[in-house]
Amino acid sequence: MTSTTLETSQRYTDGKRYWWLLGLVVPTLPLGGYFMVQATGLGVFWYWPLLFVYGVLPVLDWLIGTDENNPPESAVPDLENDAYYRWIVYLFVPLHLAVFIWGGWMFATGGLLWWEALGLALSLGGVAGLSINTAHELGHKKGAGERWLAKVCLAPVFYGHFFVEHNRGHHKNVATPEDPASSRMGESLYAFPAPHGHRQRQICMGHRKVPPGPARQRAVDPGERKYPGVADVRRTLGRNDRLARTHRDPIPANPVGVWLFIAGSRELPGTLRSGPPKDRIRSL
Repeated sequence: MTSTTLETSQRYTDGKRYWWLLGLVVPTLPLGGYFMVQATGLGVFWYWPLLFVYGVLPVLDWLIGTDENNPPESAVPDLENDAYYRWIVYLFVPLHLAVFIWGGWMFATGGLLWWEALGLALSLGGVAGLSINTAHELGHKKGAGERWLAKVCLAPVFYGHFFVEHNRGHHKNVATPEDPASSRMGESLYAFPAPHGHRQRQICMGHRKVPPGPARQRAVDPGERKYPGVADVRRTLGRNDRLARTHRDPIPANPVGVWLFIAGSRELPGTLRSGPPKDRIRSL
C-alpha cells in the first residue's frame, strides 16, 4: 500500500502520504553539512542548513510551483486520526534534540576554525528556530504527551513562554494592538522582532501588569487613540498575567533561532487596518 485511502462521503487519497517524511530532513540538516564537509573538505558546508533553506528550497519552490490539491473537509477528521502523520511530527523532536546536542559537542571539541564554528552555530540556531513550528503544532493538541513534546522542542531556544502566550494570548488578541505577534500597519520585517519579542516576554513572565483601581495610569498605545474600543481588549491582560504566572518558562536567548521563526511567522500585517474585530473584544 503506497497511499492512504479514506472512506468518506468523498473518496480521498493522499498522494503525498510518504512525501511528508521529508519533514524529518530538517532537523538533520546540520549533520548533513558535517558529512558534506567530510566528503569534500570544504568548510563552507558548515553553513549547509542556511544554504538549503535560503537557496535550494526557494529554487525548488519555484520549479515545483503551487500545489492546489487539498483534502476536502470531510476527509480531515480521518487524516487527524491517522497515527502515521502524528508519528512523523513526534519523531521530529528526538531527531532535533540529538542533532542539537551533537552540534554542541562538535562546536566544543571539533577543532573548527572560527568561521566554521560560526557556520555551525548559525545552522543549529536556524534549525532550532524552524523547530518552533513543530512545537506550535504540538502545543495546539489536547494530549498531555504532545503538549510536553512541544515544551521540549522549545527548550533549545529558551522559548518556553511561547507555549503559554501563543495559545492564551495570541489566539485571543490576534490582529489587535494587544497581540505581540501581530505586526503594526507599515511595520517592516526588520523592525518587528525586537520590540514584539520583548513585549511578549513581559506578558508571559508577569512583568507587564494592569494596576488595580479605576484611577490607574499607563501609557496609551497610538492605536488605542485611533480606535478607542481597543481599550476593552487591554482588560484581558490581567487574565493573561495570572495564567502566565503558573507557567514559569525560560526567557528566549537564542537570537538566531527565534528571529528566523518570528521573521517567517509574523501574522496579519496591518493590525490597525480598520479597528479591532468586535468579536475579539471581551471584558473580564
